[in-house]
Amino acid sequence: MKLSFVAWINYSRRSELLSECFGTSMHHISWGARDKKWLVPIRYLVQSLQTLAALFKERPSVVFVQNPPIVVLLPVGLYCFLFRAKFIIDSHTGAFTDFRRTLWLHKLYSRFALVTIVHNRFQAEIVKDWNVPYTTLGFADNEYPQGSDYPVKDGFNVAFSCACAPDEPMLEVFGAAKMMPNVNFYITGDYTRLEQSVLDQKPDNCEFTGFVSFDDYVGLLRKSDAVMALTTRDETLLSGGFEAVSLERPFIVSDWTVLQEYFSMGSVYVDNKAAGIAAGVQQVMDNQEQLNADITRLRVKLNDDFEASSNQVKRLINEFAQSKRTTNAGPVYSE
Repeated sequence: MKLSFVAWINYSRRSELLSECFGTSMHHISWGARDKKWLVPIRYLVQSLQTLAALFKERPSVVFVQNPPIVVLLPVGLYCFLFRAKFIIDSHTGAFTDFRRTLWLHKLYSRFALVTIVHNRFQAEIVKDWNVPYTTLGFADNEYPQGSDYPVKDGFNVAFSCACAPDEPMLEVFGAAKMMPNVNFYITGDYTRLEQSVLDQKPDNCEFTGFVSFDDYVGLLRKSDAVMALTTRDETLLSGGFEAVSLERPFIVSDWTVLQEYFSMGSVYVDNKAAGIAAGVQQVMDNQEQLNADITRLRVKLNDDFEASSNQVKRLINEFAQSKRTTNAGPVYSE
């Protein structure tokens, strides 16, 4: 039985990891400039046609779908209706925080989904009230390559994993760096998204890496003494945390409740202010050996959680495969 994964985005590391875990083909589908609102209806139409073309050609029996945008369920739902297939919704944070007005549609589609995957307790509490099949599947571990020998400076090095997005407190990071001239901060992501007035305040011990190859990115994280990811937006997980756990690097993260609950070991929680960020970095410097041990323990725990939840999804897929009259083979996944 064939399985596919559809994500309306140029690239999604999480979707790629889930695709590897469940043995699906991967379709990243994106058309047109995403920053032009007037183009949205045309973009959605084109991407819908591209999605249908990919699914008609491949004929999967189960389709994983990254949400948002919820609109992707229109072509996927149509395909599943026509070919008696099933879809699985992988709902990211934005589906619950940025698209609250379409939660009713999310709920409707979840009633027809084989299962809805959420990332954290906050999202699970919402979906639980819908009386639909759901599971929490946040951390997706990955065996990263060794990576390149990324050049870092002598001293204590912090990799700030970010996208230079509005919810990331860049000026506060600059302020923390100015308080700690003996610490080197490496800031990933597209720094051209930042205003020039922000860039002008960058201290000398902060370095923008820009977009680098995956090999260089992994090399940077491995060479860093800590990984940091910050957000001013509550109720969201951060992929930088998954990378820190997978590579077993101490993690500095914003002190939102959902992040403290999820990254419960090997992590230092900060308040997104310069003084708090600086204090968090100092805490890692003072307790690095213990934090290294704790983040390894957290990786084991999250791997156990992921295996339990992913096995639940696999059981549902197996049950669907065995219920199809046209399925003569055994289960998709071995028990």
